[in-house]
Amino acid sequence: MKTNNEKKAGKSPAVKFLETLFPWRSYVELRFLKSSEIRRTWIPTHEVGKILSTANDYSRKGWN
Repeated sequence: MKTNNEKKAGKSPAVKFLETLFPWRSYVELRFLKSSEIRRTWIPTHEVGKILSTANDYSRKGWN
C-alpha cells in the first residue's frame, strides 16, 4: 500500500495543498456567483489544478 506522500507524487501544488487541507475528501466544493445567486458545483480534487491554471490564463489574457 502506498503512503500519502507516494500518492501525492506527480500532482499539482494546488491539488497537494487541497489534499493536505481535506485529506478525507476526494471532491472539493466550488462556489461561484452567477445571475446574482450562489451556485455550487463539486469537482474531483485532481481537476482543481487544471481549473486554476485555466482561470489564471483567462485572467492574464482576458475572456475573449
